Amino acid sequence: MSVNRFEVSTRQDEDHESVCELIADSFQGKFRSLVNLDKHQLIKLLESIWIYDSNDLSSIQVVAKEHGKVVGTLSLKWKRTCSPSNGDRQIRFKPLFKQFGTFNVCKLIAGTHFLEYQPQASECYIEHLAVHSSHRNQGIGGHLLAWAQQYALCSEFNKLSLHVAGKNDQAIHLYEKLEFGIERTNYNLIRHCLFQTPIWHLMAWNGKALLNP
Repeated sequence: MSVNRFEVSTRQDEDHESVCELIADSFQGKFRSLVNLDKHQLIKLLESIWIYDSNDLSSIQVVAKEHGKVVGTLSLKWKRTCSPSNGDRQIRFKPLFKQFGTFNVCKLIAGTHFLEYQPQASECYIEHLAVHSSHRNQGIGGHLLAWAQQYALCSEFNKLSLHVAGKNDQAIHLYEKLEFGIERTNYNLIRHCLFQTPIWHLMAWNGKALLNP
């Protein structure tokens, strides 16, 4: 199936539910190690705690759509040059604790916190790349990565980077096909305990160096 059937556009507020469903579908293994919730509950919890600020000047999220349905998403961020916005709303934790359980809510927030990475100056970082399970192996992931590479070049970042689990050979192979290389490999005790994944690679693509050898 040709990726030309898919349209890449900036995420809109009305995409929030679909993006949360996609994230829950794509990273269910990681979430399953954190919380004792079924998929529907997890989606609802993500919708409640993920405050997306479309006015944030240090990040951008795009979605790939087929016939109006979100089937892929990519999130980029870079070093902040100003104070972060709090978004349009605040999280109300008390009803979330009651609905999903205090332990589940706190562990999910802690887990996502320990997956965060702060990019350096002139570095564009891929926070997440997700493709719906029904649309994998159709070139959408590679198409979104190519979009990110073009965005990094046009925005004059020195490099585009991402983290990948050391055991995720399929993802590593895809990144290497697109000229990403392993920059460093780390053992992270907290991520090991939370996600049963001890080894993580930081991979990077330096488009300027490839264009100007």
